[in-house]
Amino acid sequence: MLEFIHYLSHHKLRTALTVLAIALGVFTVTAVGGIAEYLEGFVCQQFNLLSHLTALDNVCLPLRYTDAGRREARARARELLEHVGLADRITHRPLEMSGGEQQRVAVARALINRPAIVLADEPTGELDSATAGEIMTLMRSLNREGQTFVIVTHDPQVAAQTDRSVYLQDGRVVREERRAQVR
Repeated sequence: MLEFIHYLSHHKLRTALTVLAIALGVFTVTAVGGIAEYLEGFVCQQFNLLSHLTALDNVCLPLRYTDAGRREARARARELLEHVGLADRITHRPLEMSGGEQQRVAVARALINRPAIVLADEPTGELDSATAGEIMTLMRSLNREGQTFVIVTHDPQVAAQTDRSVYLQDGRVVREERRAQVR
């Protein structure tokens, strides 16, 4: 499934996981507990970068829990940082980067394990509108390359950039909209 989807909910991530299991037919309701292992890629509103690590080391971090070697991890992280437009910021720490650059590092980190789906919880919530547009353009570009994103947002401008919107109220689907694929 190569759709760009957003979910609007007060329960955010947990509800999105449940809806993902049901609406996309990827998992049964009883399998939702194991969904995190399948997804592996998460982008959070607050970036969640470790301030004492460089951009490269922040992106490498998820690979510490795999059998990837250090050289392989750093090469993959460098490739991803270049892909998200941060080739010149690889050695910078989060406090030396703008909010948009930090979110690009977070997107690269989410992609490091080559997940089937990346969950993005309010990925533009901490950014100004111009930078938010850049992040959405980046995610749309990655989507065109085959990466699936599930975006949890309350922002109608972000939702309008997705192929599909699922609206939730009190943990239940109340409406779904499909748009011609936004490219």
